[in-house]
Amino acid sequence: MKRPRFPRRWLVPLGALLLPPLAWSLLIAVMPTEWARARVVARLEAATGRPVALGALRVGLLGGLVLRDLAVATPGKAADPWLKISSARLNVSIVQLLCGQIDPTDLDVAGLSLRVHRRADGTYEMADSSLATSAAAGQSPARASHEPSGLNFRLTGGSVTVLDPSNGTRLELTGVEGRGTWEGRRTTVQEIRGTLNGGTFVLAAQLDRSGPAPAFEGQFKADGVALDSRMALLGYLTPIAAGAGAPGLEGRLNLNLYLRGTGTSRADLKRTLVGRGAVTLDPVKLDGSPLIAELADALRQPAGMRIGAVRSTITIRDGRVNSDDLTIDCARFPVVLTGWTDFDGRLDYRLRADRLAGRLSEQAKEFLSELEINPAEAGTLAVHGSLGHVVVTVNGQPPRQFLGSAADRERKFRGLSRRLKDRLLR
Repeated sequence: MKRPRFPRRWLVPLGALLLPPLAWSLLIAVMPTEWARARVVARLEAATGRPVALGALRVGLLGGLVLRDLAVATPGKAADPWLKISSARLNVSIVQLLCGQIDPTDLDVAGLSLRVHRRADGTYEMADSSLATSAAAGQSPARASHEPSGLNFRLTGGSVTVLDPSNGTRLELTGVEGRGTWEGRRTTVQEIRGTLNGGTFVLAAQLDRSGPAPAFEGQFKADGVALDSRMALLGYLTPIAAGAGAPGLEGRLNLNLYLRGTGTSRADLKRTLVGRGAVTLDPVKLDGSPLIAELADALRQPAGMRIGAVRSTITIRDGRVNSDDLTIDCARFPVVLTGWTDFDGRLDYRLRADRLAGRLSEQAKEFLSELEINPAEAGTLAVHGSLGHVVVTVNGQPPRQFLGSAADRERKFRGLSRRLKDRLLR
């Protein structure tokens, strides 16, 4: 039987189709990966101004580079990187790699681990770079030419740790995913979301490094976050959390905060940072809060009282976090404070007697009159000191000294209880 013959006229188009992938596969097989890895590391170090380590590099069969075990550190501390990436995929062709023109437009990152460490002087570990050192020495690093002209990045499976040892803050953000762009010296985070202490958070931000100092702005929103002792930073937003220990800090946090500023040092932030937002602790139990303990004496609340909710709208400017309506819903009547906390941890609040008297029911006013408390004169109550040492005074005196002995107060409460009981039994 005669064997069928393959038409020779099909050899040319078939070869044209098979030759590129075969050539690509051969090039990948013979290309020295150590050479490619060195080129990529040099490109990343030039773009970031920081030491970069790369565990492995793989060239995809369909194009693109896959980077494994990528790490970025502070100059002089390569063994302690603040950024680690398990896997990153860039759409860089082999031609770009051979020509040294590595300018990807897409980046997919999986397994990111980022540490945001704020030092005692207000600077951040991740802000350090060899380029900054060169600029301080009067050299011109020509950094812009090494940065992506238009890179879209996506993030999955990430984690972020925020550390501020000066006030005991440690936040663990997990399940982080999001997207953004990096164009020259402008980085935009369109959206990053994840979980924090059983709650959720969403972040959108922008960083512009084209000027003499980095300028940033961002919006952060958190819902249903469980409070604990590692959130000392919360004391700047509401003095209710100032100095509260782990046993006394229980509740849920909702936060919506917008910030804008220039610079990275404490001095720069004190001068330029502005913002606004709203803080709600609801429900919350703060028996361990020093401020609540002091207010319990000043307002003659029973020991171990439970707070139902705390709400406040805040504005940030001139190195202070200001609030005109810090409202504490207590067991008997709401307390409204107005004042500020500055970036050095000092605080100064006053009781808003107008708000207090206006929100009281007739029954509450009658109750206060039985205790010889006039809400209209309560404005003498002041909260001051620092986040580490909260002080409450009434007419410039400690509450216990101004209000009399504990025995006197107990005697008044017992008498009031008998009168209330008599009314209920009538």
